[in-house]
Amino acid sequence: MDLECIYNPPAVKRKRKRNETRIRELEQKLEEVQQSISKEQGANGWTARASGVSPMTEPINGSLLTPSQITDGHSGYESSPGMAEGPFAKGYVKDDPISRGIVEESLADKLCIVFCTEMLPHYPLILPPAPISYQTLRDDRPAILRAIIATASSICAPDLWKSLFQDAERYIMEQALMRGRKSLDLIQAALLLATWSHPPKKFEDLNFGQFVNIAATMILDLRSSNDPQYLISSDFVAASTEGSLEVARTFLACYLLSSSVAMSLRRSNTMPYNSWIRDCLAVLNSTATTHIGDRRLVAWVHLQKLAEETLAIAGIDGNSSGRSTDSRTLLILKSGLERVKAWRQTVPDDIMHDTLDIHYHVILLNLSEPGLHGKHNANDFRPPYAINTRPTAYPLIQNQPQFIDARMECLEVGRKMMQIFKHMSAETVRQKPVITFTRIMYAAVIIVKLAVFEGPDSKESHSSEVDSDMEVLRQVLDKLVSAAEGSRYLVPATFCAVLRRLLTRCAQRDSQPTNGHDALIEPLTNLELEDSPAEHSSTHSLVDPVIRIPPYLPEEEHQVSDSEPPSLGMEIPAPSNPFTLFDAYVESPPDDVAAAMFWNNFLNEASF
Repeated sequence: MDLECIYNPPAVKRKRKRNETRIRELEQKLEEVQQSISKEQGANGWTARASGVSPMTEPINGSLLTPSQITDGHSGYESSPGMAEGPFAKGYVKDDPISRGIVEESLADKLCIVFCTEMLPHYPLILPPAPISYQTLRDDRPAILRAIIATASSICAPDLWKSLFQDAERYIMEQALMRGRKSLDLIQAALLLATWSHPPKKFEDLNFGQFVNIAATMILDLRSSNDPQYLISSDFVAASTEGSLEVARTFLACYLLSSSVAMSLRRSNTMPYNSWIRDCLAVLNSTATTHIGDRRLVAWVHLQKLAEETLAIAGIDGNSSGRSTDSRTLLILKSGLERVKAWRQTVPDDIMHDTLDIHYHVILLNLSEPGLHGKHNANDFRPPYAINTRPTAYPLIQNQPQFIDARMECLEVGRKMMQIFKHMSAETVRQKPVITFTRIMYAAVIIVKLAVFEGPDSKESHSSEVDSDMEVLRQVLDKLVSAAEGSRYLVPATFCAVLRRLLTRCAQRDSQPTNGHDALIEPLTNLELEDSPAEHSSTHSLVDPVIRIPPYLPEEEHQVSDSEPPSLGMEIPAPSNPFTLFDAYVESPPDDVAAAMFWNNFLNEASF
């Protein structure tokens, strides 16, 4: 039969889309729907956006949200698939405080403007893109956006500061530690939070060091990833691009903050100066950038480099423990001081400002302070610092030329720092990073330690010097009181409480009995705004030269006066004959000959 056979072509099996691709497409469609809805709401007047808001004229409503609104309903920080691409975190973040309706768009724009124009010039760690708006940061730099609105809220909306700050901290910790993401966005945001950190109630709860270390660790990981966009070398100096400038700026900012924190806390630097930091410095110092923030950052890094090199050569940095009072060390420190002072002469007037000037004087203090270690414990100059209200006299050390020179240098530098700070306006004080306040407290500790509780042999000159220094410290306290406005602005209020407690203890120096109470003051241990009843957390008692009688003695054998604080046992001055204390408890010497010899040797006058 002539039948025509028709054969159907073989069926082509269609490749099924992977689940990840389908989920990504669904997310993109969902974002498009959300964006279209938000545009319709904006057209109907449901949301207000004012990118041209003046940060100086528009009032800020500090009660826009409660702290619980920041964290309630939070279900993690999810972002679009492209978030980890490129040097910055790409993609629209759907649960930042603005998109969740916590911070209004007009307030977010104002916070960005205030931070970039009023706060960032004091410590130029980043250079945000223009124009300044939260929209320019929202897609590419979500971490920086969170850090900026949290930092600026400290002066524009202080009621929201703590909650917004914790929200930004939580985001960075989750992205960097839990998800393992690394980007310039996260690094810069961590540096901002470390610089304008939120002070806790106790010194041991400070976390700015952790955020500096997180930023340094991410930089080390990016440097070792073989990604060419993070490999800065001398070849980039001739052909610098926006990307290389951004990388160099971020690396230098991290080095500056890491080295400054290490020097202040007397510990090892997580990110020491090396060849690729030098290359970053050359890139940012090239003619490719003329921004004053970059020029100021370069000058700042040069200053910190001089201090770090001097302390390392002297052997008194965080990596080694050398004798800080020998002649070789003192010569090295003196040479470093001359180099730092020569650096100051080369800095143009438009680059030098009060925050950098305070940093310069802190470097002078750190290089002069080791000359005091022959009489003072070196750990007393490490935060939270320690002031002995009953210093022991060391005539041989106190009259040595190096000690006299170091004392005069430290007092002169500390007084200059106080003069710089007290001439700032209250508004400027609120804009300063926390590290500025800690440096002022360091200078206050130096003055109180060297001038108030100890001084020259002449009582007349000592009294005049103390009165002058106490007056300057009270003026600084008044400046902090004005900047704090009660407890509205937390950072100046915290250091106002710390300095007030310190000055109160100084005013009691003559009226306090020398019974060992408040013999050691640690000013920064207690960061509470309100004074505790006994302030035991900030002062300690030295048991020498007082001896505690056990509490089991009968009441009639000792009476505690009303003027002295209660304790487990009464404290009395040591008698002229120390053997009488043992006679009351030991009826006869031991029978054993060896024990008797030990007993007699122990109770001789040389032992006391």
